[in-house]
Amino acid sequence: MATKKVTETEQKESMLETTAVRKAAPSSILTIDSDAEVETPESREDLIWHELQNAYRTKKILTGTLGGVERIDQGGVIAVIYYKEMRVVIPLSEMMINLVEDESHDYGELAQRQSKILGNMLGCEIDFLVKGLDTASRSVVASRKDAMYKKRQIFYLPDASGKHGYAKTGLCRPE
Repeated sequence: MATKKVTETEQKESMLETTAVRKAAPSSILTIDSDAEVETPESREDLIWHELQNAYRTKKILTGTLGGVERIDQGGVIAVIYYKEMRVVIPLSEMMINLVEDESHDYGELAQRQSKILGNMLGCEIDFLVKGLDTASRSVVASRKDAMYKKRQIFYLPDASGKHGYAKTGLCRPE
């Protein structure tokens, strides 16, 4: 009986030691839950990077906020999307801002007009598909055009069985 009590006491002490090691956090960090692990900016960035890698592999549509429009040195324009604090770049050609150039539609310089439209979209949520990742610099290139085509495939076009997507044509009335 005494050995059983000693064994239980030793188990409780060893559990307390392991939890004490796990709880060790800098005194400058305030935690609300005593069992919570401390999340550092590096661990958060690693988690977001992992999500982006999975989205790249599975072709999952992600949503981010349009945070800016930048001109690059080669003369092109890129849209900067922020996905959970991670910077994602989409070239203007992949933003799917299609303007018709003919006599009846005079937009001036096409690239300038597209940049102006992007400027009006600042702060909007943008769907995108990750097209490329650079692990060394943690940079991401994406495409809004591919995401929109994929959504069109899901919602409007029939699948392999011939069943139409979610959107239906016709009258909206209860059957």
